[in-house]
Amino acid sequence: MLWQLGAPDQWSGKFYVMLRSAVSPDQVIQIVSGKIADKWYYQIEMPEVIDPDRFVRTTVHVLLLEWINRKTQEQVYPPTWLVEGLSELIIADSGLEKLVPAMAMTPQFDLPITSITRQGPKPHLLAKAHAFFSTNRVFSLAELITPQPTNLIGSDALAFRHSSQLLVYELLQLRGGSVALCAYLDRFAFYRDPVEALLAALNQYFTSFKEMEQWWLLKTSAFQFRDLAARYNTPDALEKLRQIMLVQVLDDQATNSTPQWRIVSLQSLIINWTNQPQEELVKLKLAQLEGLRWRVTPEVGSLIQQYQETLRSMLTRIQKEAQANQRNPTAAKIAISRIVRATARELDNLDEKRARMANTAASNVEKGATNQTTQPALPTRQ
Repeated sequence: MLWQLGAPDQWSGKFYVMLRSAVSPDQVIQIVSGKIADKWYYQIEMPEVIDPDRFVRTTVHVLLLEWINRKTQEQVYPPTWLVEGLSELIIADSGLEKLVPAMAMTPQFDLPITSITRQGPKPHLLAKAHAFFSTNRVFSLAELITPQPTNLIGSDALAFRHSSQLLVYELLQLRGGSVALCAYLDRFAFYRDPVEALLAALNQYFTSFKEMEQWWLLKTSAFQFRDLAARYNTPDALEKLRQIMLVQVLDDQATNSTPQWRIVSLQSLIINWTNQPQEELVKLKLAQLEGLRWRVTPEVGSLIQQYQETLRSMLTRIQKEAQANQRNPTAAKIAISRIVRATARELDNLDEKRARMANTAASNVEKGATNQTTQPALPTRQ
């Protein structure tokens, strides 16, 4: 979930998972919460055999529950559209077979174990939603933000899920959208009106709910006619690459009392290497780069490979130095410092190369548009 939101790990609550003997596939999952020493704790009681889809949705629900209640006295529940939308994105991005490994299913539940092998590029995150909306309507923004009970059951439930997935995806595509959604979660509990809470977090994009509804209408209309198999053009691919190489962090040194989210380069974080946090972040970035590499032109793909090789080389060299200097932490620290500083310089050089490619691509697009507008009309046949 943090991957989808591009958010750092700031968990403060405690989670306890209790497994019960399974009685049926649709057995009730119980979530109990309370406070100890001004900190929330969450106890999840679930059957030992559970449908993977339910497992993901329950996990996302509890994680969002913890996030929005970090500074509350009374518990507030997370917005349903965000729970459903993030769950669908996580399932589409990772695959249930990776999120929930195959387990020994009890025969009477008729839950077969399947083995899945993937080759080639992953399907688009919105592939299932795109297919679904070819014959079904997309929910309006008001139906998603303030849903009625009937929207969440029966035939409407799947439409709500896919509509929520599309909304979360489009919000994350906004420049700085992940920062805005993190701020939305940080402050959600302090608003009574869910619409007001969302607009407060997205005020740099929308001045009113009506304006946001118009944006949503345009996005959903375009989505239904979009070719998801198409590759990114060069300018879009380079912008996606730029975004991947950025990281958002929570700035505790802000001048006011509330910490602020800010965006920094990946190299500015790895320069102060402290093993586990940075290593996991680099691995996350490598996975994101690999996902993008399948959908770009060969020229941009080559640049992405250079980023990947630089980061992989850094991880390999750090691991070797750590093993070689197990008994001399000071020597290991000095060697690793040299490695990450050299890597940061290489990433700076690649960023400059990416920026030059982006300027050239933008110039080519501009020249193409100029040529189209200045091209003389063909003579008419007499």
